[in-house]
Amino acid sequence: MADYYTQLSFAISNRNKKEAEWWNKFISNPAHTMAKLFGIEKCQEEWDIEFEYTLESETAEANEKDIDEDSTYLGLGAYFEVRKNGKKRSIWIYSEESANVDAIASILQEFLKTCRPEGKIGFSWANNCSRPILDSFSGGYCMVSAKKIVFSELPTWTSKDN
Repeated sequence: MADYYTQLSFAISNRNKKEAEWWNKFISNPAHTMAKLFGIEKCQEEWDIEFEYTLESETAEANEKDIDEDSTYLGLGAYFEVRKNGKKRSIWIYSEESANVDAIASILQEFLKTCRPEGKIGFSWANNCSRPILDSFSGGYCMVSAKKIVFSELPTWTSKDN
């Protein structure tokens, strides 16, 4: 038996006060924020998010006081962590096992609509396996804007050459 993974790691940097407030609100209560942004049905049916278990944290539950020290895990298979380097702040989004790239792209799009309407965020992911099995390794990239989400997956790209 093999284990399959969808992994990613990227950061959104240069956050201003409005952007920091958006992410703090999102991280402090992601279930509420996602239900409000996308509706509970979409979250449950399209992304398999169970709201009873949506907020988990490696340390303490996030709140206004300690949110910058926490890493918040959602039923998206990804962690959202506030990073500080002097005065610079960023949001690090990463997964260890099974990221839901569709839901993450939708969250990024909502962020862009509110905070960076002319901006874009791109990220890539890797699909891999715990054993060398044919066709079990791939990946892709996603480009998100306030108006559009574009995905391209490695199998689609490579099959054009065969």
